Amino acid sequence: MTASEPCKAAGERESGSVWRGFFQSRGRLGRGRFLLFSLTLLLFWVLSGTLSNWLWSRYYLLYGEMLSLTMIAISLMVIVIGMFHGARRFNDFGASGWWMLLYLVFPILFLALVLVPGSSGDNRFGRAPADNPMKVAAMMLLVTLGTAFLLLLLVLV
Repeated sequence: MTASEPCKAAGERESGSVWRGFFQSRGRLGRGRFLLFSLTLLLFWVLSGTLSNWLWSRYYLLYGEMLSLTMIAISLMVIVIGMFHGARRFNDFGASGWWMLLYLVFPILFLALVLVPGSSGDNRFGRAPADNPMKVAAMMLLVTLGTAFLLLLLVLV
């Protein structure tokens, strides 16, 4: 395969399951799924941090170091998977995933990744992502409500 040929294996249309392609690092990712995947990572990170803090407050003397290392590992995993998603979103614009490194310096780029539509049709990174089915919108609503509820709960407690 040459650089000018679309990536067929990773760039197949994302149909079927809402979570298809969550752990992929190649291909393209549309705005809807990018937002859903980002909110899911945020929810997972906040839930694991909350659980870690709760366990830390009760079992610090026995498991404090293990809890710290576990949370560091979870945070690194969330960062790496989030970078995969961002790189795939840049691929949807027709840009290299290496542009995701700018996100580390300018986090405001998240808005561009969510608001700017990708290139229409196929590009060198694969086929155009499928339109967002109603399942993606419904799952995004559930994840958004769950994240908002959890953050509100954390603020009030």
